[in-house]
Amino acid sequence: MAAINSNSTLLTIVTPISQMAGRLQNLQTWLSCLGNLSVEVILIHDKKDEITGVALRKMIHELDDSRIMFLEGNYGGPGLARNAGIQIATGEWVCFWDSDDIPQVQDFYIMVQAAEASKSECAAGGFTAVHDTNGKRKLHLLSKDYLKEIAINPGIWRFAFKRNELKDLWFSNLMMAEDQVFLANFNIPDRRIEIFSKSVYQYFIGENFHLTKSKESLKDLPRAINHSLSLIRNLTGENISFVSILLSRQLITALRTSEYLARLKVIRIFFLGFGDTGKYGRKKILLSLWFVIWNRKSIL
Repeated sequence: MAAINSNSTLLTIVTPISQMAGRLQNLQTWLSCLGNLSVEVILIHDKKDEITGVALRKMIHELDDSRIMFLEGNYGGPGLARNAGIQIATGEWVCFWDSDDIPQVQDFYIMVQAAEASKSECAAGGFTAVHDTNGKRKLHLLSKDYLKEIAINPGIWRFAFKRNELKDLWFSNLMMAEDQVFLANFNIPDRRIEIFSKSVYQYFIGENFHLTKSKESLKDLPRAINHSLSLIRNLTGENISFVSILLSRQLITALRTSEYLARLKVIRIFFLGFGDTGKYGRKKILLSLWFVIWNRKSIL
């Protein structure tokens, strides 16, 4: 394994936080597991209340770890908060963890070391979905079909990115699917990617505070669908298949969770854009829709 420059930080962890007062236990859990790892953590409070900031400052003071930085401001969404973290990151690699989950810190770090040694541009690992009310767990590991598996469950938290590959690449101001748009723009199929066989992250589902339960956040799905359709018109090869699965996932999520009028808007946007994607693009979208519908039970 390649040696890391002892004067540089290997991994920057960027974590957006908003309205999490009283629910910071998972964040504190993994912050307490950093050990002697060559990491820096950037906690970004997207301020919507006062009490969350008070709780975060208290927790950071108690942890007393100089590797933890704290930003606070009115960012307007998780994507824009992550952008603020990217701007000050100094690590060779950058990852984006959520404040209500529990990453498997040591395994994630080993994945990043392997990616650095193989001169990869990004890395992706498996994850464990944990239901936060009944405790049920489901393991999602990556196989030879990792592009399809990533596209159907594209959580940004399972990824690490070589920081110098993120030049001029930013998260959008979408409140929903901003990570999918980011991955689509990163052109995952064209990248040198380290696929890690273990679970590197525990993702908690079932919490009513998740953005997938927010009516306001769901209103951004039509914009994400329109963006995905626009990308498909200009893509080739595996990138079309990858973004088509992302698009299909966005469409199914919107139809499954949105209100009636929002569903009609999504259907209209989809069919207006579908005709402009070309014969090959339309074929890939239809195949991806079938793939996502067939595998819908595995979608988080």
